[in-house]
Amino acid sequence: LIANRAIPILCSPGPEQLSVTLDDPAIGRLAAEHLQVHGARSFVYQASSRPGSNPCRERREAAFAQRLADGGH
Repeated sequence: LIANRAIPILCSPGPEQLSVTLDDPAIGRLAAEHLQVHGARSFVYQASSRPGSNPCRERREAAFAQRLADGGH
């Protein structure tokens, strides 16, 4: 629910344990939007891991591609 509202999340399993999580889809969307706003017309997504080996990368890539598709690319 919180992720759907684009709210950053701070997870705290206990008073002495804090961690920060990243919104991978938002990272991908923001990267695509940044390139589009600055006039880019051709796009490449470079990844350093094998397909299927990095779920974070895959979520970012999917959101990047979806944002470009939504923008007509």
